[in-house]
Amino acid sequence: MNSEIQGNAVGYVRQTAASTATMGLTYVMLGFALTAALAWMTLVRFVIKTYVNVPGTAGMYLFLYAVVVTVLAAIVYNIFSRYASIPVVPIVGVVA
Repeated sequence: MNSEIQGNAVGYVRQTAASTATMGLTYVMLGFALTAALAWMTLVRFVIKTYVNVPGTAGMYLFLYAVVVTVLAAIVYNIFSRYASIPVVPIVGVVA
């Protein structure tokens, strides 16, 4: 009986360690993905300000920025959903 409990405990510890390592890697990759997304957002802002004659405080600038970012997100989602081994679930956010 005692060895059965020990075996279950060792299995539980190994499973917890593997799960923790997987979660850690996931969060590190999420951090890099967020950093890359912020870099792309900065690039999109730069391109709009440089090549489109719209003042930075105008509503048209914000609309154009939202459209460009949305199209970019849709393209990236389609690319990842084609090559992902697991189904990619879109993240739905609330915009106020």
